[in-house]
Amino acid sequence: MKLWGGNYTGDPDRDFWEFNRSFPFDRRLLHEEIAASRAYARALGRCGAIPAADAEKLDAGLEQVAQDALADPASLDPLLLVEATGNNHGQIQGHIDASVTTGIFGARVNFAGGSVMTGAQCADVCEKAHEMGLPVHMDGARIFNASAALKESVADLTRMCDSVMVTLSKGLGAPAGSILLGTKDFIKEAHIWRKRLGGGMRQVGILAAAGLIALEEGPKRLYKDHKNAKRLAQGLAEIPGINIDVEKVVTNIVIFDISGTGRPSAEIVGALGLLGVLAVGFGNQIRMVTHLDLSAEDVTKTIMAMSAVCN
Repeated sequence: MKLWGGNYTGDPDRDFWEFNRSFPFDRRLLHEEIAASRAYARALGRCGAIPAADAEKLDAGLEQVAQDALADPASLDPLLLVEATGNNHGQIQGHIDASVTTGIFGARVNFAGGSVMTGAQCADVCEKAHEMGLPVHMDGARIFNASAALKESVADLTRMCDSVMVTLSKGLGAPAGSILLGTKDFIKEAHIWRKRLGGGMRQVGILAAAGLIALEEGPKRLYKDHKNAKRLAQGLAEIPGINIDVEKVVTNIVIFDISGTGRPSAEIVGALGLLGVLAVGFGNQIRMVTHLDLSAEDVTKTIMAMSAVCN
């Protein structure tokens, strides 16, 4: 059985991480993501959210993972992250951020082409983390997209997670807002930290109303975004100089390689912007995302614009 062009072994951990490694390694992204995680760990220690000693151990563990991965990209493995922050550098009683809705942990979260992992794979990761005393937080920015693509409920995808964040914007289309789910004690403490960090808002009924609409109506139409993304990928694949595996596009994120054009991504993204098409470039790749404000006609215009820029 094929998942991503590699062999499916039946081992969720190995299959998931071999899949991650099929994407080009970006040293800059890894450096930025781990640097942000280290800063977050130090901040947790300073504010007392976790013991200062544990924060130092977590910081040191992440630093070691970064050094090893930069020296040998093939060494970037989820179990190393768990070991570095748990077994090898002390048991950290904090949250290990799974970020599984896009199928990628840590450094690869937003740059894996909207890939997804199953509820069974997530459960396997949770079991291993729980064995080490580590609670698991689901960064559910696009969890409903994963649900639509896999035809698994959000409840099944997150069943063994200790806490879950769901973004109401992005795929669901609300102008702003997120929801945090967890035990009563967890949410009670979250309210305190939200207040301390300035996250409380007054008179947000209009935003809450938009959030309700997003929750009730958004999931029903996500398949349209996925369909548009697939069509976009198919159109881009026909443009000379662009390389994309159409089969990897399963949700609403489309990432493609433009090395064959001989032009930097920044130049292409800038030219697209002048034609009214927004995209993000990084390295030799460009990222596009479909959403509820884009129609099939917009996809056609995007393909035409890309063809004009590249030819």
